[in-house]
Amino acid sequence: MGLKSFSVLQMYFNENGSEEALGAGLLDCAVLVDRDLDLASVLLTPATYTALLDEVVGLSCGVLELPEGGSRYLSYDDQVYSQIKNRHFSDVFSFLSSKAKQLNAERERCQKMEMKEMREFVTNQLKGVTALKRSVATHIGCCEAIITALGSRFEGLLTVEQSMLKGINRRESTAYIKECLATGSGSRAATLRLMCLHSLTQVISFLPISFPFTSDFPCNQQILSRR
Repeated sequence: MGLKSFSVLQMYFNENGSEEALGAGLLDCAVLVDRDLDLASVLLTPATYTALLDEVVGLSCGVLELPEGGSRYLSYDDQVYSQIKNRHFSDVFSFLSSKAKQLNAERERCQKMEMKEMREFVTNQLKGVTALKRSVATHIGCCEAIITALGSRFEGLLTVEQSMLKGINRRESTAYIKECLATGSGSRAATLRLMCLHSLTQVISFLPISFPFTSDFPCNQQILSRR
């Protein structure tokens, strides 16, 4: 969708053959969209755990800046992180809570073990349990840092962003931005991003839709025919 996406698709077909020649692959379909057709998505507040982790705590090339100081490399070996990294943030804390309860149950089980069972546990499971405990503690601390940074403004911020996208409640959106500027709530980058989103959606809401499509592409022909 868009001139640049069409060019990328043409390059792919030139290097790998036509769509018919390629046949069925791993993907049934793929949607390519030029960035200039979807500027708003990069200005919205992220909601997944990894995105908020990067925004609030700090994440660079897989290295996490821990709230209590120091750093830690996040990898696929971290079983907890691999299960929560793409989850909506509202689901993460409940998952970590269930893991913490699992660790408590494991600790209680260890207290009732006999010597032979304890030896087997130390040999085969202790390392994994220790790593799980450290990982759960780290991510619970990160969740607390995110909640502290965003606080009660998170839901309000999402509501304002949705209003901007829908082109409604413009006065309320403007008042929210002014409040952020006056009180300093949220980071400067977050406020600037909100201002850019407000400007973008205000302009779009008053302009006719115009897509820089090429009519040679079948998908674009269908879109243009409906306008």
